[in-house]
Amino acid sequence: MLAASAAREAWIEPNALVKRVRLSAGEAGADEYGWQMTLDLTVHAWDLATAVDVDREVDAGLAEAVLAFAEREAGAWSGSGLFADPVPVGTDADAQTRLVALLGRRP
Repeated sequence: MLAASAAREAWIEPNALVKRVRLSAGEAGADEYGWQMTLDLTVHAWDLATAVDVDREVDAGLAEAVLAFAEREAGAWSGSGLFADPVPVGTDADAQTRLVALLGRRP
């Protein structure tokens, strides 16, 4: 609980997103790390909902924002082992479907 509390305090400090943070992969901007965490939480919420067979719909605006981040970073992640290979989906697929497919999940 202490770690969660400390993390929350760090995020709500003035100018938190313009700071640099140390990560296992090196230093990064806090804004970048925030997007990484948002992607992680979004896709794992979808994973969990899928696993327990409940509604797995992600807010459309959130899915669009996270997809935009994921598409920008997908090239850097390729071959890293972070995600399985992308799964093909139709060009008319919604943002949530494209997001989970980009990250190697089967929508």
